[in-house]
Amino acid sequence: VKLKYNGNENIHIEDDCGKKIDAEIIEGNLVFNTTLIPPYNFKTFYIKEGKIDKCCFAKKEEEWENEFYSIWIDKKSGLIRGIYDKKNNKEVIPRANSIPEDRSSFWAETCANLIKIYWEKPHPMSAWIIGNIYKIENLIDIEKFEIKEKNSHIIFEVIRKYKDTEIIQRTLLYRDFPFIDFEFETDWKIKGNSEIGVPMVRANFNFNIQKSEFFCEIPFGVMKRKNIPREYPALRWAGFRENNYWYVIINREKYGYYIDGNNLSLTLFRNPYEPDRNPDSGHHFISYRLFFGKSTITEVTKMAMEYNNQPILFNGEIKKFDLFKIKGDIIPTSFKKSTGENSYILRLVEYEGKKGKGALIFERDVKNVWLSNVKEESLKKLIIKNKKLEFDFNPYQIITFKVEFK
Repeated sequence: VKLKYNGNENIHIEDDCGKKIDAEIIEGNLVFNTTLIPPYNFKTFYIKEGKIDKCCFAKKEEEWENEFYSIWIDKKSGLIRGIYDKKNNKEVIPRANSIPEDRSSFWAETCANLIKIYWEKPHPMSAWIIGNIYKIENLIDIEKFEIKEKNSHIIFEVIRKYKDTEIIQRTLLYRDFPFIDFEFETDWKIKGNSEIGVPMVRANFNFNIQKSEFFCEIPFGVMKRKNIPREYPALRWAGFRENNYWYVIINREKYGYYIDGNNLSLTLFRNPYEPDRNPDSGHHFISYRLFFGKSTITEVTKMAMEYNNQPILFNGEIKKFDLFKIKGDIIPTSFKKSTGENSYILRLVEYEGKKGKGALIFERDVKNVWLSNVKEESLKKLIIKNKKLEFDFNPYQIITFKVEFK
């Protein structure tokens, strides 16, 4: 949670249940982490005086630890040379150890968040087609490496230079948050043309997997893809599943993933030359997230939705209330006021590809619930017993309910 703030810096946050949360003032913003906001609901947080005294991060040479991960970041290259999942005792990014004959050398291709510049040969329709690759450059040299340690998180910031363009990479490790976040920022100046071809920028992750399945989120579903070297479109996430353990890259604004064996890259941008001669020059700020752990397709999709839908902030208090709770392996994708009626539309989607049973448990009095469709028509009146609506769902089914509260 992030909001403008210009008050006392010796503070912490308390929620409406009395739970204390760390807070920090960063560049005029009050920042704190929380996973406590219930869905389709409100939560009130209070600013309180005094800091919370807690041990932040353990450090050993170039390795940093929180309660979830141990991460090895090389100060000379800014590359992540290993990540260990402490909760599951699993090496998720294999250690890129130095070569015995030359301690300064290691396999950069096995590191995480490696920025790779691909050069496509000149080709027609360059805005729509990824052409043949004739050169790949790994960005392993740095201009500056800085560690910014905060009370609730730590930022590893790397500044690189590629030709006449500066690139800033940030890795964010949180004290009590089970994700690793990344930011990529640049004012890109390198243009493609019919002589040098098209530059394409990717962030690559080399995962420690043996036999896995590869999945991409698509609109209202998830698709299992072949693990062959190619670019796949995905909505908010793509990743590997190995024995119910997940290696996932979640994104906010980029939808191309390149897979090659145990390497998965997020395509950040390309700069083609036709029909637009200058489509992706200029400022870019791109954020993405890593998740490791035992989970399900439904839960991973919920994580991606939370990352893409930040909470709405406002000052003041509001009386706590609950509208409904959803039971079952099904995901709500929208809840909105219906068009021209005094009712609400709730749309649910099954993502696992399985039949199942679900239930809506209403916390407020309900007058009617109708089975509806994308046109918000009332198709069938449904039976509610003790404020509970039970229903069946089919694989990948989209279910629309029209709810009329009293």
